[in-house]
Amino acid sequence: PSVPQLTQLNLMSNSIGAEGEKEFARLLFEKPPPSLEELDGIELRDHLDAMRLPSELPHAGNADILKYLRLVKKDGVNMPIAKIILTGPPWAGKTCLVHRLVHKSFLKKRQMTPGVSLKSWKVPDADDLEFLFYDLGGQPVYATTHRLFLHTRACFLVVWNPNAENGLARVHEYVRDLLDVVPDALLTFVTTHADEGAAELLEDELETLREKYGAQRVAGYFHIGNENASGIADLLQHLVSLAGGLNGMDSLFLPSYKALRDHIRGQRREESSPLTITRNEWDRLAEGTGVQGWECERALGLFHAFGEVLRLPQGKVREDIVMSPQRFANVLACIITAEKHRRAYSRRALLRHSETDRIWKDYDSHLRDGFLQFLHDSDLAVPLQDESGPLGASLLFPMLSDMSGESNAVFRNLRASYPEIPQGLTVKVKFNSLPRLFGQRLQRRLMRITEANSWWREGCVTVLQEDDTVRGFARVGYHRRESELCVENYGPSILLEDILYASRQCFRGFPGVTIEEVQILAGGTPLFVGGSQTRSAPYSDGGRAQEVRDILYRLGLSRRAKGAPEANGAEEAKGQLEALAVLTPEIKYLWRKMHDASITRNDLQRVALFALQELCMLGVKDLKRQKLEALWVLHSQTNSPKVSASPLRPRYAMQWKLDKSMSVEVDSVHDLCSAHTSLNEVTRLLLETLRIRIPDQGHYRGVYWRSPLKAICQAVEETTEDNYGQIFDSGFFSGVWVHQEDRGAYQVDAVKTTLEESLQKLHYDINRRFDDLSADVREVHLGLEEDSTRLVNMVMTLLDASHKSGTLPPKLVLVHPARTSPTFSPETWFTGEVHISFLCAVTLEPGLDRQGRPVKFTIRQPSDFLLRLFPYVKFGLLVVQTALLSGRLLGYPVPEISQLYDGFTEAAVVAGAMADLVGALEQVCQSDDEAQPSFDYTALLEGGRGFPKDEVETLRAHCEENFAIVEGLMDGIDPQWQQHCGLEWCVADDGTSAWVRKEVSQAFRELGRDLLRDPKLLVERGTVLRRAHTAEDDAGCGCVIL
Repeated sequence: PSVPQLTQLNLMSNSIGAEGEKEFARLLFEKPPPSLEELDGIELRDHLDAMRLPSELPHAGNADILKYLRLVKKDGVNMPIAKIILTGPPWAGKTCLVHRLVHKSFLKKRQMTPGVSLKSWKVPDADDLEFLFYDLGGQPVYATTHRLFLHTRACFLVVWNPNAENGLARVHEYVRDLLDVVPDALLTFVTTHADEGAAELLEDELETLREKYGAQRVAGYFHIGNENASGIADLLQHLVSLAGGLNGMDSLFLPSYKALRDHIRGQRREESSPLTITRNEWDRLAEGTGVQGWECERALGLFHAFGEVLRLPQGKVREDIVMSPQRFANVLACIITAEKHRRAYSRRALLRHSETDRIWKDYDSHLRDGFLQFLHDSDLAVPLQDESGPLGASLLFPMLSDMSGESNAVFRNLRASYPEIPQGLTVKVKFNSLPRLFGQRLQRRLMRITEANSWWREGCVTVLQEDDTVRGFARVGYHRRESELCVENYGPSILLEDILYASRQCFRGFPGVTIEEVQILAGGTPLFVGGSQTRSAPYSDGGRAQEVRDILYRLGLSRRAKGAPEANGAEEAKGQLEALAVLTPEIKYLWRKMHDASITRNDLQRVALFALQELCMLGVKDLKRQKLEALWVLHSQTNSPKVSASPLRPRYAMQWKLDKSMSVEVDSVHDLCSAHTSLNEVTRLLLETLRIRIPDQGHYRGVYWRSPLKAICQAVEETTEDNYGQIFDSGFFSGVWVHQEDRGAYQVDAVKTTLEESLQKLHYDINRRFDDLSADVREVHLGLEEDSTRLVNMVMTLLDASHKSGTLPPKLVLVHPARTSPTFSPETWFTGEVHISFLCAVTLEPGLDRQGRPVKFTIRQPSDFLLRLFPYVKFGLLVVQTALLSGRLLGYPVPEISQLYDGFTEAAVVAGAMADLVGALEQVCQSDDEAQPSFDYTALLEGGRGFPKDEVETLRAHCEENFAIVEGLMDGIDPQWQQHCGLEWCVADDGTSAWVRKEVSQAFRELGRDLLRDPKLLVERGTVLRRAHTAEDDAGCGCVIL
């Protein structure tokens, strides 16, 4: 390569081998011959890494690569930019770590990271190395948006505070979120708070990480302290080394690339700069800085990999380029958020289109519709509409409630409304991993058959309805912690099979996800238990065996599951299929359903639609069939030699037809047209079963295969391309091909409103304007998502459910930290030592001891306590939150709880804090993988304004079970806790019973239930409440759980 006069070189006859070619390419880079124009016998594009050239040149020829090589050797620049992604639980120290690295100081005033925070930093003494930090907010609600920022090469840090985590269970959740999107991510684990005594991971814990994720994927482990900088230097050295191994870090680029990068960064600093630009605008921008031709695409891919820009496909037609990933993250965080003041715009997980101007008021008005469209295109939201049309709102999947009370209420109502529908099969599918995005995708795909208001974060209720008649319904639940999908079906099994098929489609893009076990049960009795290889439970040979087989087909296990029920010859041979072995499982499934008398026309149309593409592809590769996206059928008139081909046209909720308007005359039936007798037979039976008429009362002649005449093939192909298109949305029919005029009907997902109250409540939730509420009631609305009078209903329902048991503890409790913090941090509220105080059912104030001090029982290790008493503690927080505000609005006595905790000073502030604490409490309980929290009876009360009388016994059972656990734990703290709690057990003259403060006991005995419903009666009676002693360090009475 050092010969300067060399213009042509042919290595064809030199057997230098792969290593020799690589060494030749390396030498070529070091000193490229200035005149070399032609190089044969070696493909330089196979050795771009050896020449330190970008991987975006794989399709360039040797001449182009040589030209580019000479340019970069002469004027090339290096841009070593490494994207550093930090993930982990909230308040782990991720933001403090970035601040420590960048500013070499400790960040004292910390705030919650809303979504994603970006920070660029030039690493000192590291040859222009630049780190671009992506600090991912730890609140789970943001996880579904983080995937948008992960699809590039990066160094991944998993950061957590050992003091705030009970083992590694919650840490694994964040690692799974990473690996679901970037399966080959190289992980560096970082524990923080070493300066506060946090323990370093033990060797067996590190070995657990290596075994779980593979030793080759674990890049290292570091234990650091952000305040005293312990371990920071070692971590930085590790990151520098890790970044050096990223693809393209030592590549050379033309100076125009650096000019483009500088221009983008300068543009971002301008307030008027656009958030997004089109692909054409990107090309013009790049060309304006000197980047030419094909390099515009390469620069886009490169800057996307760096994290400088974000390329997001929208609508499969237009591609927008996000010029500021930080601003884009802020756009998403306006509605997908853990911040209380922003949650107002996603009330009930609904994004009201009329409020988008307020939500995104900081962005140009012409961008807002695009923001909304992006939410739909990325499966973060789906526009809602019923049979009458759009409802003016979108359902935000990440903001769905994580409580299933309302969904369960819908399911109960369906069972009560349609008692004639029998219970069907229940299927439980255990996966090796259940990506967070799976639930979001499944909700989107099932939206067409989902009953309104039955959606929650881990499930929904679906309905099978035809001609206004409900034929079946099913409860769908997917539990990410257990990696399990459960479908409980009532009615025909076709609904169950549709749901399972939809779930299977949702796993596309997650190649590492596999099924570990399937359980199929009938009334609790196993019919099939096994995985992809074995089964361990017998099942009957009757109709249930066919259902089991169809379920396995829908899960994609039919060909692998040993011991699965085999179809007997009579079942599969109906219609005399001669080439059964070459038919795909989807076509075999369609064949069986066409012989199933319980299947309706609409059911069969759905099955056929998913099988059509496989019918179209059968024989394309091995028998040279013409590749088409529509199924063309041959037909002719009686006694006529002329044969025509017409495409099958699926139509939603309408009769399918062979479209005569697109017919092509093919003259005669060629041998290849009838090459596949089984395909002809399947199609014949499909036309017959769906009652699809042959044009002009003709006769079916088979499936069109290929004409020997090129003109006919071209006519069929062009007609198909001009009229048929694929559905690109993420709904139930995503991916199928239909006529262009029919796509709209298949893409519109109108939610089910089988229950009249579901429709009314959905309209009420959407049309309830945020501005209609006063500022105070708005706070109540954020916490309970209903009006303040609902508190009384909730309290009374709970009291009624357990008023007979005088030995049970007070129904209301408040848990608060034992130590006062200078700042209110809900995420750490329940992680350390806590106090528990019981509240008076009338005044909602804590019980007092003889000295007038609030009674506080101390719990040193609250994790187990909170898990077991989750609904009990949650209900206390909800009650206090609402009472603080409704007291001012409605004249109730305002609870005085400032003596419990120094931060409890102003009612409005405390009410907001209660809402945050409910979320934090739920997060704490959800983070424990070892056990399940107690049944959340408060969720039953959140499903509507009232509670069914016939369900009171069920509620009473749940209440008393939970209260009994409280009693047992309290007995362990203080055997005489009932005498020491500062409250009295009183039975009123009307039979109502409750725990109350001593000074209101007489009023309660006289007024009973009326006093609980209207505490203002205390004011009318002139009852004087005893004020608590407020000495700062008073600990109250109580004992300690060690």
